[in-house]
Amino acid sequence: MQAVALYRQILSEDPENVGVLVRLGVAHAQAQEFARAVAVFEAALALDDRRADAHNNLGNVLVALGRFEAAVDRYRKALAVTPDYRDALSNLGHALAKLQRLDEAVTSFRRAVAIAPGSANDLRAFADALSALRRFEEAETQYRALLEIEPSHAAGHTNLGVALQRLGRSDDALAHCAQAVVIKPNYAAGHRNMGYVLHKMGRLAKAVDSFRHALRIDANDVDALYNLGNVQQDLGQLTDAETCYRQAVAIRPEFAGAHNNLGNVLLNLQRYAEAEASYRQALGAAPDHLNAHSNLAVCLHRLGRQEEAMALCRRVLEARPDHADTHVNLGASLFDTGRLDEAEGHFRRALVAKPDHGDAHWNIALLNLQRGDFETGWAQYEWRWKAQQMPPPRQLAEPLWQGDALAGRTLLLHAEQGFGDTIQFSRYVDMLGQYGGRILLEVPRVLCRLMAGLAGRPEILARGDDLPSFDCHVPLMSLPHIIGTRLDTVPAAIPYLAAEPDRIAAWRRKLGDDPAMRIGISWQGNPANLTDRGRSMPLLNYRPLAALAGVRLVSLQHTYGIDQLAELPANMTVQEFSANLDIGEHAFLDIAALMMSLDLVITTDTAVAHLAGALGRPVWVLLKCHSDWRWLLDRTDCPWYPTARLYRQPEPGDWQSVIEQVTTDLARVRDDQPIPDRGTLPPPA
Repeated sequence: MQAVALYRQILSEDPENVGVLVRLGVAHAQAQEFARAVAVFEAALALDDRRADAHNNLGNVLVALGRFEAAVDRYRKALAVTPDYRDALSNLGHALAKLQRLDEAVTSFRRAVAIAPGSANDLRAFADALSALRRFEEAETQYRALLEIEPSHAAGHTNLGVALQRLGRSDDALAHCAQAVVIKPNYAAGHRNMGYVLHKMGRLAKAVDSFRHALRIDANDVDALYNLGNVQQDLGQLTDAETCYRQAVAIRPEFAGAHNNLGNVLLNLQRYAEAEASYRQALGAAPDHLNAHSNLAVCLHRLGRQEEAMALCRRVLEARPDHADTHVNLGASLFDTGRLDEAEGHFRRALVAKPDHGDAHWNIALLNLQRGDFETGWAQYEWRWKAQQMPPPRQLAEPLWQGDALAGRTLLLHAEQGFGDTIQFSRYVDMLGQYGGRILLEVPRVLCRLMAGLAGRPEILARGDDLPSFDCHVPLMSLPHIIGTRLDTVPAAIPYLAAEPDRIAAWRRKLGDDPAMRIGISWQGNPANLTDRGRSMPLLNYRPLAALAGVRLVSLQHTYGIDQLAELPANMTVQEFSANLDIGEHAFLDIAALMMSLDLVITTDTAVAHLAGALGRPVWVLLKCHSDWRWLLDRTDCPWYPTARLYRQPEPGDWQSVIEQVTTDLARVRDDQPIPDRGTLPPPA
């Protein structure tokens, strides 16, 4: 503080000595006496407002106080006096960067390094600002200029690595990131950026190692936590990803990207209310975060809040008319509300913006299949492998079968998607006999015994077992496209599955000789399946059927929804065999045998409907208002299953109207009366 005392002594004799006032202000600033420094600089400037050094130094003090806007004003006043004042240009650039006014910061840094090219600090800040603006080629130039001056600049190497990765030069990027951690082994940002590059290269396990290394150095490295969560999400480690994102937002509550990605994890875990909250937190931190808007729309769509979802999508499209994902999301909500033409318009606008958008193509496929335009629909359905909800295609060395004659070769069919899909499309196996050759059908292990009775008698393989030798392969649900199925050529010969005779006999003994009409009922699909939203209904809705005299309800549920049987009122009886249904490794065997002992199956849109149809059993399928594509539009019959009768909700959620019609029709059948305009109910086999 000797300098302060000396300057004050001089000022006591010469109080208007501006140069001494400036030096006194600098001394106070160096001693971190910022309030005194501000007062002294302001006194100097009151005497001489054209002292550029006073403006510049006052700006530095204001930066130290976190008052960046005020600092920017002072640096600009310094430059108004001395336009080539290199320190003021540099300081202005750093202050503007703090304020995220990056274009202005770049302009200041460019002028500063033109005057003094040897400043490593300015070159790094200049390059960082360019990188943040995604001007990666310019950023590379400045990072390389920095490394020419200071070859061992660890931050320069690692940040250059990130820029090079963004330019698609992965190997060069990784080399610079590796050089950074050689120079500075305990450099958390270096390990974090190496993890980022490895992630983009698809080397996920190595990326995890790098992010964990960064976090061992700095447990509060928010960007390492965020990026580790991203890799874990790609690896399907959703619980671990959730933990990382939650730690990141605990440290930095305004981190919109982490809130958004946490929402994505929760969405995939089907914790929709929590996902919605995370997306809204992302938007609270960054109101213009388009991905959070779009993702929130997806969440609301899955919650069944279609009008809210559509409104949100339209807001995004006002800002970004070409945002492909949002067009798809809006189209999906329109599709789910039955507005097919509008939905198709948005799917096609998505393809204008992004021609290879898998979800847009897939939704167009589903839309055309529902309309009955199978020629267009099956061709588009081959895009399903690019849709986000679908797993990647099976990677096998053998070629895909294209429909050519097999001529003694071996064809592997492999099932995909759900049990109902496998049951529905296994009908095509019998058609393959005309192509010659040996047919292998790989299905989930639990379906092997059921498929053993399949028409066409393929060799049944359990998924996960070693595959025998084969010449070509095809996913089961690609067969309609390859064979060229049209609405009028659906292979509908039934039955194409059969129950085991011994089981049928056993179930008939269990049911006894009660003369009542035996009705098998099912009400609940797999709630984890996204398509189950709105298509299952409470068991209690079957109450009017249970009240019909001469009708006996028999439960066909054996996994989900069984708990509802314990909650029935005293005047509703449903015979339950869930403890005896398909216990063990084989699914549907007992249900199939039980169906063969029933007069009618009534079910919502579940695998039970497909099994009953494949067995040739009379089945009434209860459908939500806007149902799955395979039930087409506005039909009461089904080309896939000739014994099926379809009942559709007139309005979303209106199961009461459906059950009223079913009850009326069932009473007519019980009384052996024809059902007006519905054909004749097929007799039990």
